[in-house]
Amino acid sequence: MAVDYDPGQGASSHTSKVPLLFELNEYDRSRLRFYLEDFLICPDPAALKPAADLRDDLRRWGEELFRQVFKTDRKALFHYEEAARDLHSLRIEIFADQPDAWKVPWELLYDPNLGWLAPQVRSFARLPATSQREPEVPFLPVPGDPLRVLYVVGRPAGSLEIPFHSVARPLLQTAAELEDRLRIDFLRPPTFERLAKVLSEAAEADRPYHVLHFDGHGVYTDSPQDFSGEVDPGFVQEGDRLLRRSWTKRRGGARGYLIFEDLEGAEARRLVDGVLIGNLMARTRTPLLVLHACQSATARTLALERMAGLAADATVGEAPDDHDQDLALQALAAEVMRSSPRAAVALPWTLPPATATRLLAGLYTRIAGGAPVSEAAGSVRAELLHGVRKESVLGNVEVDDWLVPVVYEASPLPLCDPGSGRRKRARMVPDDLPDDSQLPDPPPWGFVERPEVLFTLDRAFDVHGAVLLHALAGAGKTSLARELALWYRQSGGLRPDKETELEEPGILLWSSFEGGYSPRAPFDAFERAFAGRLMREGVWAGASPEERREIALQILREVPSFWVWDGVEQIEEEDRLSLADLLRDLGETRCKVLLVGRRPEGEWLGSLPYRIALPPMPMEERGELTIRIAARHGLALRDLMSFAPLLRFSQGNPLTLSFLLNEALRQECRQPGEVDAFLSALRLEEGSELLGGYERAFGEKERQRLALLHLFQGHVDLNVLCWMGHPEAPWCLPPVRNLGRGPWASLLDRAVQAGLLISRGKDCYGFHPALPLFLRGWFERFWKEADLAAARAFAESMAGLGSYCHREFQAGNRDVMAGLLAQEANLLHARTLARDNGWWSAVVNAMQGLETLYLQTGRQEEWKRLVRETVPELVDPETEQPLPGREELRDAVNGFLTEKKRG
Repeated sequence: MAVDYDPGQGASSHTSKVPLLFELNEYDRSRLRFYLEDFLICPDPAALKPAADLRDDLRRWGEELFRQVFKTDRKALFHYEEAARDLHSLRIEIFADQPDAWKVPWELLYDPNLGWLAPQVRSFARLPATSQREPEVPFLPVPGDPLRVLYVVGRPAGSLEIPFHSVARPLLQTAAELEDRLRIDFLRPPTFERLAKVLSEAAEADRPYHVLHFDGHGVYTDSPQDFSGEVDPGFVQEGDRLLRRSWTKRRGGARGYLIFEDLEGAEARRLVDGVLIGNLMARTRTPLLVLHACQSATARTLALERMAGLAADATVGEAPDDHDQDLALQALAAEVMRSSPRAAVALPWTLPPATATRLLAGLYTRIAGGAPVSEAAGSVRAELLHGVRKESVLGNVEVDDWLVPVVYEASPLPLCDPGSGRRKRARMVPDDLPDDSQLPDPPPWGFVERPEVLFTLDRAFDVHGAVLLHALAGAGKTSLARELALWYRQSGGLRPDKETELEEPGILLWSSFEGGYSPRAPFDAFERAFAGRLMREGVWAGASPEERREIALQILREVPSFWVWDGVEQIEEEDRLSLADLLRDLGETRCKVLLVGRRPEGEWLGSLPYRIALPPMPMEERGELTIRIAARHGLALRDLMSFAPLLRFSQGNPLTLSFLLNEALRQECRQPGEVDAFLSALRLEEGSELLGGYERAFGEKERQRLALLHLFQGHVDLNVLCWMGHPEAPWCLPPVRNLGRGPWASLLDRAVQAGLLISRGKDCYGFHPALPLFLRGWFERFWKEADLAAARAFAESMAGLGSYCHREFQAGNRDVMAGLLAQEANLLHARTLARDNGWWSAVVNAMQGLETLYLQTGRQEEWKRLVRETVPELVDPETEQPLPGREELRDAVNGFLTEKKRG
């Protein structure tokens, strides 16, 4: 290799020839991946030594690289010592034109006397190979122009099962803080065809993008067809057209590819190499490419699964290969630079989100301020170098993450005007845009990023106008819907394809069907959002419901909007048809609709929405939630190892995890043994002390009454509690005999204030799914000798409520459907208790309520299944007469037989 020294200012340059034999093998690269990506979240103390050894090796490798480059030739060393006198103004350029020379970790150069060179010099960059480069066209910054970034979020395979990390949301916040200096546009949909179209249109308008930012997944292979699925994975350029091509195995060896999503489906993928990316950027005059690894393998998830005892044994200190993503992005950056882009920056390892955000935000801030790319990266490296102490679950550790940016730069020219003055972009924004006060509040600890779900939903709205997100209670659906609505508007999802003089960011609407909201007035949210316009035009106040519907649809055809319907499972039967029709009509407007519920709702929504099931929170995000909640209690990151079992016990339900963690901390459970005892009490049903803090808040009789909530399944009806103590009922419980509405309501309201319950209005209360586990201790203490009597009182009272709703519905009262929807789990539980104990009247009464619910919501198959299960318990198969003891249920038995024959 050659070492060139150019002192500048007209002085003569010098060149020395030196040999170079340096390579990192696969084992060392896996250690480096673990160190940069996973060490900070690894809970195993055994990782401390491999990390320390790797840090020593980094310095040893850097010294060896320095020795081979500068010390093997006296003339090269003389030139270096001459240049190093003014180290902070020095520019180091690496010209790697030989095959695989780009694999050498040049950023590790380490002077035994001065330390690491890359974060200390003014700029450190790799030069592009010029064999295929066209004559360079100067890129001239326009004074006052913002740094324009086209951001491509390319998920690995469009699947919720693949871990995914992105800093798109934090970078959008950075752009908001920089105001007119940085503009980030997000590519929708994130396909290669769309990318070519958007870059071309920007160039034709003489406003080319400065940066193409790819936040996604790469592979390094000589067999790209192995990763492309059933879709033709490539293109060739023919004039202004992109034509598909077929793959053949490359004789020249492996190369880097980016994985783009495909319009043909979420699982379809296309691989694009550096030649196509580089040619596209050259044609559209896009000077800078930024490649950010979204996830390297599954090591980050495995680390936290190991923390919770889920993962199989693995070698601590190494990370899986994951198709050499680190090599893929570096190889692709080098190949892109063979075309005419001026610079490329590769972040080939998935840094922790906070570090990656700091690095990229710092890079863009400096480039927007007029710094050349290599100098901006050098400044960020220096910051990271001086902040190497990082907090981890193993204590404060040192991580050399400054070496992550790999920078290619043809010449150190700025992309933006370096002048301090900036011209404000004139924007016309409507002055009556609503605030976001109608959105629900975020959790007290803030929103834990779930990028794999967020971008799956975002991607779905590229194709569908309505999407249904469904999951069990406590899965975090409402919080996620709130963040998606804000993200979708802030990231330009509601902007028109082309910029217009009126840059309207879009309107957010929120309709909640929880807590007694009446779906008969579905336009309440619309009226709040467009109050200014409706008042100005004066068309709303005297309009009929049909006229209001047409006014709303007309406005939503004009104004891009995002409308969330939360709690759709509680929409009453009589309102479902009209709301389904409204959803169908909204598909012809500019309004996107996100429906949120606990079930797929196929009976009444049919094929109208695209459905996405929210998966359990993955281990890494459970860890982040634990960190945030623990921080509110004053715990440091290193103190969290004790709570690892809670991550597993929660089964990925954020509400369960938050409840368990808060309760454990309230009880001063902070050591591993204390947390284990806490969980053992749950598992072994010895939880009488789990609510020790509430022992002081409620008297003994009050705790005895609250213990009955253990029988309910997530929804408590005040009337059922009253009926359990009805003095004329044969199942009456003496401790709550004749306890009326007043005492029960007062007690339950105090439980709401204590955080045990949530008020849902109309004598109804909800509680956390994990609460029965905690109430089990009280139930065992107060009802141990009368647990069967308590269970019967619950089953009979709940079944009686089902029978009452059935009769009311038959009499024309459609309002009872909302109650039946809320009580479904309780009715099923009452039916199970009654069947197990032979309380056949309760079985029949519960079945009546379920019959009304299932038949009116189109769930005939579920009703038929219940009938098939029940008939053998009530009917003699030979005579088809009620079994002994069931004679008084003759009418119900005959009804069930008729239903079974009909089914």
